[in-house]
Amino acid sequence: MKHIGYSIIIPTHNSSSYIEPLLLSIPDRNDTEVIVIDDHSSADELSLTRDLLLKRCFPNAVILSNSGKRGAGAARNVGIDEASGDWLLFADSDDIFTSRLSAALDTYLDSKSDLVMFRPMTQANSLHATRTQEYESTYDRGILEEVGYSIAPMISKLFRHSMIIENGIRCSETLLSNDYMFSVTAFAHAHNPTIDNIPIYERVVRQNSLFNHTHSLDELMIRAEIQVEVRDFLCARLQKETLRRVTPFTGPYLKAALNVAGPIGVWRLRKIYAGHGLPIMRNPSIKKYLRRILRINKRNPLSGGISPESGEN
Repeated sequence: MKHIGYSIIIPTHNSSSYIEPLLLSIPDRNDTEVIVIDDHSSADELSLTRDLLLKRCFPNAVILSNSGKRGAGAARNVGIDEASGDWLLFADSDDIFTSRLSAALDTYLDSKSDLVMFRPMTQANSLHATRTQEYESTYDRGILEEVGYSIAPMISKLFRHSMIIENGIRCSETLLSNDYMFSVTAFAHAHNPTIDNIPIYERVVRQNSLFNHTHSLDELMIRAEIQVEVRDFLCARLQKETLRRVTPFTGPYLKAALNVAGPIGVWRLRKIYAGHGLPIMRNPSIKKYLRRILRINKRNPLSGGISPESGEN
């Protein structure tokens, strides 16, 4: 029976117009299988994607279909269950692998690590290069816990399949941030995790992709809920100083909620944070910043007075 070393898992939804570059970037290897999970695309889109996969003539490839639209996290979970490789490698349908992938797969096939984290890379003209620069700075510092706990995306990483299965690690089945908890939990359970500065994956950010999407207030709340879930997980495992370094600052969420929905957005975010014991709204500098922008006084929700929803004391 043929031994499968690597399973490359690709969730897709109506992606036929941009998945071909990704498929072309995957090396032809007898020890690698390609699993495409279609998340309820239209019949025409599914047919086109299947044709592109067949055209690529991989030695081992399959396309699976969700019965309804369940999101990328659920699609990845299907791929994890179906995979037969020793290692799992995830890709988004609009990104590409670099030419250095095959050499990296040769290097780590018999590795004793449970997790290998490769340097992130984004196209130079990408609208999202700033975040990747932040990730690269984290890699440059070379502190293992910072890389493992603060680099949220699961792409550009090799996960030992048995470690994922044995610990019941799954993607969140939410529209957004569905890989954050997966990445953090995998790092927490991984034996001998490794950093490799070779880039094997290139992020391609389209104008209308989720990675570059202007979120609604409800979408921001989903991200915030995942953020505090991760923080709760880490609080039980890390010392306070390490926790401070690896937990994302809540300020960007506050500013985004303010921009999207004004005081109502800040109030809803405050309730999420307060429910998890986050002291962010007691931080004097942040209270001062929000008061200045919102032009509110001491009877506002940030100091425990009026609720924007009720308008009452």
